[in-house]
Amino acid sequence: MKTTLTFIAVMAVGMALTAPAKDPAASPKRAPNQAVTETLTQALAGPDGEYAALATYQAILKKFGDVQPYASIIDAEKRHIAALERQCAKYGVKIPENQWLGKIEAPATLPEAAAEGVRAEERNVALYDELLAKAKDYPDLIRVFGNLQFSSREHHLVAFKVAAEKGGKTDGFAGSGAGPGMRGGRGPGKGCCGGCGGCGLGPAWKNN
Repeated sequence: MKTTLTFIAVMAVGMALTAPAKDPAASPKRAPNQAVTETLTQALAGPDGEYAALATYQAILKKFGDVQPYASIIDAEKRHIAALERQCAKYGVKIPENQWLGKIEAPATLPEAAAEGVRAEERNVALYDELLAKAKDYPDLIRVFGNLQFSSREHHLVAFKVAAEKGGKTDGFAGSGAGPGMRGGRGPGKGCCGGCGGCGLGPAWKNN
């Protein structure tokens, strides 16, 4: 009997040592609920979400060419979408289709486009206020939503306000750009969101 118990104990220890370790970051601590599904879906596919922003800036670039700050900001929108889609995958939320592509008409002029960019980013910032409140029990979502809101408020919104003051675009205005990424640092070639660096916004723009 003693030999049998010893054998069982040894086997149990061996199984524990050889079992693959669980990565605590690989899955959420709790199952996704309605709040998680709704916030991620709204952030991506809502009328003030990232899909709509991407479609809007694509329409502007298609109509007016590779102008700034739209060319830099559209790259940032793609990164925003990728960040949200990673959270969908993590929580088992179905990634919604982008129903906005090809369905948004570009404004008639670049000044109007810049003004619409200001309004769109203001709505996006307000959206994340709502989503942050709904996701208060999910620290990882709070972090992602907070980063995206910061980028929209401190970089995109600023860029569009400058474009509105400068006739609808920021091409040709010297400056370091704001970046890198969503951390609010500054440096040459970083772009408004760590993108191509072509938006031309930085310490010098106010003097132009």
